[in-house]
Amino acid sequence: MAPAAAANSQVPAPLPPIETISPTDRGGLVFLLTTLLLTFVVIAFFVRFYTRRRISGPWSRDDDFLTAATFVCCAQSAVVFFEVHKGFGQVASNIEPKNLPSLGKAVYASDVLYIIALYFAKCSVAYLFLRITPYRSHSIASWGSIVLTSVWAVASICLITIQCNPTHPLQNLDGQCKHLFVRWAIIGGFDIFTEIVLFSLAVYMVANLQMGWKAKATIILVFSSRLPVIAAAAMRLRFLQIQIPSMDPTFAGALTAVWTQIELNYSIMASTLPCLGPFITPFSSSYRPSRPGNTSSQRSAGEDFSMHHNLSRTRSEQKVDKDQVHASAREITNANHSSLRPEQLRHEVKVTHGQKVDQASVKSDDSRQMIIKKNIEFSVDRN
Repeated sequence: MAPAAAANSQVPAPLPPIETISPTDRGGLVFLLTTLLLTFVVIAFFVRFYTRRRISGPWSRDDDFLTAATFVCCAQSAVVFFEVHKGFGQVASNIEPKNLPSLGKAVYASDVLYIIALYFAKCSVAYLFLRITPYRSHSIASWGSIVLTSVWAVASICLITIQCNPTHPLQNLDGQCKHLFVRWAIIGGFDIFTEIVLFSLAVYMVANLQMGWKAKATIILVFSSRLPVIAAAAMRLRFLQIQIPSMDPTFAGALTAVWTQIELNYSIMASTLPCLGPFITPFSSSYRPSRPGNTSSQRSAGEDFSMHHNLSRTRSEQKVDKDQVHASAREITNANHSSLRPEQLRHEVKVTHGQKVDQASVKSDDSRQMIIKKNIEFSVDRN
């Protein structure tokens, strides 16, 4: 019994929890959820980084905006951790009075960073549309969404900063900042509207693609992954409506903070899905043949073939060679994209050059139709 008692006496006491969850303290819930979601955001960022660098590059402006959104989200999460450390989520009677001014400033900064991070995430999606479409009408619509989102971001920051003093304690919020919920309702309403615009833009761009309905539905489903952001924004407004008139806004605001983190972090994670190669490749490759003078298609096993041809002939070049070349290309089936492009694609190229004089071209002196001329240049790039 003595050795056992001695062994038990040597067991170190367990460390106290970083944060707790109790009927009077929801700070632990905010801390836990923010940590979990931030981890997912960082993982999603590195997945996108690897995808762009190794699979479906190159790195472009949409990736820059998502990178900015990720870094601002990390900063916003750090501010939320500071809020919880200062007592956010607890009942007001448990918060030390000296912490209230710094807590008010932290909440103020968190709201501003929340708007900025959301703005960058939305712009990332809009710039992705610009990246994959060659059509002017689609580009105009994408730029329109960027302008709309920019106006929303600037107006939102003005609404939450003008005539609102961040140094006041978090008490009587509506008295310190007049019509606070109305301001947030305007911000949230236009936030939801911009998400609907981005989804509608995806549907508009996919509508004219030359692919089956099943493939179109798959692409739309990928871009619709942002739609839960709308539900999170609505829930955030619902709990904000409860928090603002509450006599204990630090405690009631914990649930508002939870839905704020869900909306922000999920918005950034959802921006990563459309850039993954298996989803975006058939979308972009369906556009590329529409560009004049450019034909490109992506193949399986990471092989990219791109053929650019320029045919020209002049009247002085109508000499005939004695060689004849016949080339036919093998059938290539892309296994990686078979589920998105179920139709079997066959690519054949046949080039002939014979001894017979091209009488059709001789007779086409005065023709104004397009004529294939003699100088032939082929370049095949394999990555």
